Amino acid sequence: LGEKNLITLNVDSNRRIDILQLQKSVNQLQETHDIFCVVATTGTTSTGSIDNVLELSKICQRIGAWLHVDGAYGLAYSLVPEYRDRFFGIEFADSVSWDPHKQFGIPIPNSILFVRRKEDFNRMSLLSDYIYREGESVPSPGLKSPPSTRPFSALSLVTSIKFQGISKIHERLRSPLQAIETIYNSLKSDLEIELCNEPETGILCFRILNKHISEDQMNDFLKEIYEEVITSGKHSISFTKLDDKVVLRLVAITPTSAETLMTTITYVKEKAELVASRGLQS
Repeated sequence: LGEKNLITLNVDSNRRIDILQLQKSVNQLQETHDIFCVVATTGTTSTGSIDNVLELSKICQRIGAWLHVDGAYGLAYSLVPEYRDRFFGIEFADSVSWDPHKQFGIPIPNSILFVRRKEDFNRMSLLSDYIYREGESVPSPGLKSPPSTRPFSALSLVTSIKFQGISKIHERLRSPLQAIETIYNSLKSDLEIELCNEPETGILCFRILNKHISEDQMNDFLKEIYEEVITSGKHSISFTKLDDKVVLRLVAITPTSAETLMTTITYVKEKAELVASRGLQS
């Protein structure tokens, strides 16, 4: 395709594809480009945001474009009944990817590709005279993906599902979401913290504020906080950039509690005081 043929899309205040801006982009691009695919995400890497798949599917159907949904991280949470509506419209996507190893505690790699129409697997099938023949009555893995030899990756997923049962799976997935939501609501009134997203999954992005640190120094300040936390080995956070601003990320994937996550926030604050008091090193 080439990088010049990949068009990035504007996002709204919570980092989801902006539907109105997308519509404007589509109207402009259709004059000079053939739009054949739109890629949505249900659980973006940086903020865990969930795109409006239903509205995206309507646009794709109107212009005849393929809709792929990257659900590698977030799609698992659609299994929890009270969070299902956040993923409304997923059934209209042409293809959806999911990585169960992210939440199900099973070995990497464990990835699944869903397609809405089973005949679409023919797009990647390999046929020959001696194996993977068209029209055979028995299932053939070569009709779904190019590799002929592969590990039995499905075994660990099926074993995990049967061992846990759907109720335990719901509990396992619900726990980090509820913990992150509780932390988010608790920190709304915290004057030392700037919240940078409204969590839709298990990711909270934030900045630590300090009266001795100017806005121009914030990126370096937050990076040094991150280094202090990580090198201590006591708690785990990460960081990303949103609109060229460094933000810290608190990520909950496995079962946890708001109390546990708050100890991490408290620890991050302590390290922020340390960094501010000694002065920035960079």
